[in-house]
Amino acid sequence: MQSGQAYPEKIIENKVKCLQCNDIIESTEIQELVTCSCGRITISGAFNILNRYEMLEGQDFTEMSKFYLCIDGNINTRNYLTEEKNEI
Repeated sequence: MQSGQAYPEKIIENKVKCLQCNDIIESTEIQELVTCSCGRITISGAFNILNRYEMLEGQDFTEMSKFYLCIDGNINTRNYLTEEKNEI
């Protein structure tokens, strides 16, 4: 194994916070589309992929998803919101 080699992520939480209406929305079913109350952001993908659909141009959301990442044989969690990394 090469140093710094990363393995595919495993999504733990697939969610965002809309910066317009302050809704926190989460996708838990793969084909489920979840839209915030103002309609500016829709997400989907559950634990398989982080799909984001913005209704207006510009990033009007804060990423809050969490996932596992394996680097050099160590499993780490990563939180997009805080850029926090924790070794398990």
